[in-house]
Amino acid sequence: MIIFNKPNISPTVFEMILKYIYTGELNLINKPGEDILGLLVASDELLLEELFNYSQNCLSYLIKEKQSWFQQNFVHVLNTISKLANCEKLQEYCIESICMDLQSFITLKGFSKLDKDILYYLLERDDLQVEETVIWDYLIKWGIEQADLDNNRANWDHEEYEALKKTLI
Repeated sequence: MIIFNKPNISPTVFEMILKYIYTGELNLINKPGEDILGLLVASDELLLEELFNYSQNCLSYLIKEKQSWFQQNFVHVLNTISKLANCEKLQEYCIESICMDLQSFITLKGFSKLDKDILYYLLERDDLQVEETVIWDYLIKWGIEQADLDNNRANWDHEEYEALKKTLI
C-alpha cells in the first residue's frame, strides 16, 4: 500500500488532479477561484505541465472576468503566483495592473500581507502612477503590520522604531 501525504494539497484539489489523471479531462468553469489557484500550485509541485498550463489559463480568465473575486484575493493570488517560476505571464499581468492603479492596490484590505520581495520589486519600478508621499505612508503602514506594532505611534519607544526599521530594511 502506498501512502501519499501532501498536506498542502486540499482534498478538493487532489480529487481534481485524480480526475484529470484518470480521464484526461477537467472542467474548471464553475470551480471557485481558490480551488483553481490551489490546482495551479499543486500541478506545478507535481510537475503536471499540461494541467498547470490549463489551470493558469483558467486563473487568467477568472482574474480578467471575475473582478470582484480577484480584488478580494489580489494579494493572496500575487503572493502565491510569485513563488511559481513558470507563472511569469500571470505575474506580469498582476504587476502591470498594480502599476496602472497602485492607489487602489495599496488601499486593499489585504495589502499588509503582501510579501516583502514583491513590495520591494514594485517600489523599484519607475512606472508607478502615484505620488511618493502616498507610497511612503502605505509603506509605513505595511511595516507596522509586518512587525506587529501598535498603530498609535505616540505610544512607541525606541524598540518599536527599531523593529519598524528592521522590517523596512
